[in-house]
Amino acid sequence: GGQDTGRMGLGTMTILALWAYWVPFQAINFWVVPRHLTIPFMNLLGLGWNTIMSVLNGATPVSGPEANAGAAAAAGDAGVEAVEVPGGGGEITAMAAAGAVTT
Repeated sequence: GGQDTGRMGLGTMTILALWAYWVPFQAINFWVVPRHLTIPFMNLLGLGWNTIMSVLNGATPVSGPEANAGAAAAAGDAGVEAVEVPGGGGEITAMAAAGAVTT
């Protein structure tokens, strides 16, 4: 699961963060930033936005049966067969077993 956001859902938190972040910076971009610097300015803001989204949507590590169920669901969503790894590592995708991707 994601981080505990209290009474507000993750979608609500995302929308509030979007409005709080992009609305003021778009106003600055249109009215203050010189035309030749708008693209670098927006690229820098995009990097900041991606950081905010990573923090808001970051998953906490899960262990036990929940981790196995999540790995199996992720594998199914990706159209990849889930396999059990000897040694009790839980279910992982066949691609992960081959060393290509982890879930």
